[in-house]
Amino acid sequence: MLAVAKEFQGKPGGRAGWRERYSGQILGDLIAKAVSLGNDTLGLYVSEDNRKALSLYSAFGFVPLPDYVVHETVITMAKSLREPDGGVKLQG
Repeated sequence: MLAVAKEFQGKPGGRAGWRERYSGQILGDLIAKAVSLGNDTLGLYVSEDNRKALSLYSAFGFVPLPDYVVHETVITMAKSLREPDGGVKLQG
């Protein structure tokens, strides 16, 4: 599990965009690490009521996977690390 401590959420403020905030820096580093390890896809689970996290993940190219349900209040999201547009291509 990964989380940003409450006192650091939304920081730095001002005109900083998602990628400049601590949460964006952490997520960007995780994506870079996954790519460096040769992973094709990165997935995550997020509570459906966590709108800030959903916005962050969407801004980084994660898309919901409605066919992958782990719990009715949890959204499964994934990001392709190989597709140029970051889109997720699943076999099926």
